[in-house]
Amino acid sequence: MSGRYGSLAELSAQGFLPSDLAGGSKDGYVFEIVNPDSYEAFATPLIYRDRKWRLKGTGKRSFYVNEQGVLRDADKKGAKADADDPPLD
Repeated sequence: MSGRYGSLAELSAQGFLPSDLAGGSKDGYVFEIVNPDSYEAFATPLIYRDRKWRLKGTGKRSFYVNEQGVLRDADKKGAKADADDPPLD
């Protein structure tokens, strides 16, 4: 993995991530590393919860992080967060 970032499966195999995250989903979120060469990672709700009372949704906030290490989040209505979203407080 020298010179690039690893995929979820590679990071899990090296012990950097829990093995149950290697499949790309956990706790109602879908996790994805898009470009291992420049590193962009996303976490989006598996099922967007559009109302407070709708218990069947798995989340409202989407998350983004890149090689700069700033975790960003926003309510993107189930779409991916990106580098233009505000940093997580």
